[in-house]
Amino acid sequence: MFASAAFLVAASVFGASDIIYSDTFDLSADGCPDSSSRLSISRIRYPNTNNSVRLFGDLTRFEGIWGHATSSDAELAWPGGNQYTSAILDFDKDKFVAARFHVPPDFPTSDYGFFVYASYYSGPLLTLSLSERCGDFAPVDARCVATRGTGEIFENKWRIAPSAINCPLTPGADYFVNIRLADPQATDCGGNPSCQLAIGNVLGH
Repeated sequence: MFASAAFLVAASVFGASDIIYSDTFDLSADGCPDSSSRLSISRIRYPNTNNSVRLFGDLTRFEGIWGHATSSDAELAWPGGNQYTSAILDFDKDKFVAARFHVPPDFPTSDYGFFVYASYYSGPLLTLSLSERCGDFAPVDARCVATRGTGEIFENKWRIAPSAINCPLTPGADYFVNIRLADPQATDCGGNPSCQLAIGNVLGH
C-alpha cells in the first residue's frame, strides 16, 4: 500500500516550504520514508496519572504513545486508552511524528475518537492529521486534518461508520497519526529547539 505512494508534507499555514517524499526514497519497515525529519524516540510523561516518564517512548507507533498511562504499564492496542494523555518531552520543532496504527477488521462501527491538545505545557499551534500516508499533512479528505492551540480539541474526529462530518477510517486498513508544529519557527517553547507537547486520546461509542 505504501511502497509506491508519494509522501507529502504540505506547507504549514505560515508558509513553510513543502517537503516532498517520493517513492525514490528508501522506506522504513512501516512504510515511512527513511527521513531524519521523522521523530522516532522521545521521553514521554504521563501527567494524567502518576506523572512518571518513559525514557525511550516509541513515537513510530500509536500504541507507543497512547497505549500507556504510566511508564511501566502493559501496552494497549489501538485505539489505546480513553483519556490517556501523553506528553512528548523532546519534540524537535523542525520534525514530525508519524505514529502508525491498524484498524481491526471487526472494529465496532459505533466507536469514535479524537485528540485534545492538553494545556499542561504552553505550546505552539500544532497540525494533526489522520492519513494512510506517513507525514501527510494535506490528506485528500479535509475532515482528517486540523490545526489547534493548547487547551483545544482537534476537531478531526475519526469514526468507522459513514459520517458527513467525521474522518472516516476503514476496517482492516493502516493509518498514521501525523503531528507537527504549524510553524517550525514558533517561539512558544522558550527559545529551545524542542518543545514539550501533551496530547490526549479520547474515545467514545
